[in-house]
Amino acid sequence: MDVEAVVLTGGRGRRMGTDKAGIAIDGVPMGLRLVRSLLSLEIPVTVLGRESIEGAAFIPDSDEFAGPLAALEAFSPSRGAIFIASCDMPLFDSRLVRALCDSLEKFDAAIPVIDGRRQPLCALYGHEAFQILKQVRADGQSSIRAWTDRLQVLEIEASWFASARIDITRIRGVNTPEELDKLLADRPASA
Repeated sequence: MDVEAVVLTGGRGRRMGTDKAGIAIDGVPMGLRLVRSLLSLEIPVTVLGRESIEGAAFIPDSDEFAGPLAALEAFSPSRGAIFIASCDMPLFDSRLVRALCDSLEKFDAAIPVIDGRRQPLCALYGHEAFQILKQVRADGQSSIRAWTDRLQVLEIEASWFASARIDITRIRGVNTPEELDKLLADRPASA
């Protein structure tokens, strides 16, 4: 698999009330859980944020809280595909990465859609998408949407998850304590 992963951990966690990467799920911080899950695929993993995580390369945020696009600009891909993940997915299923690799072929990105909304921080991007990211930043834009709007995107809908046998709740991110509690209460038995 010609893929690597980037885990974003530098968010402010304002709605959560704390740093999301450090929230323990079954005794393991969410950031570490995600990194371990991705490392199980035997691919390189890089953490972009404030603190390193064991087993992953690390690029510290040069401008703390400048947003994910600023953090991603500091990353230089070495593989043909890059899986980007925010650290706020407590039930993440790493099988998603392999399944998305099969979908990327003619697109700049394969981005899951949940409840009608793209999930660009749980998505696979082709190497060339990072050249477009640099152009977006050079144009003075800083939002992930400004970047993804310039890409040829394959939207991955709910039916795709069913055929790939991946429970869509396994890629849901959480932004508030209430969302986290609900997701954990409703999690599949195998999660």
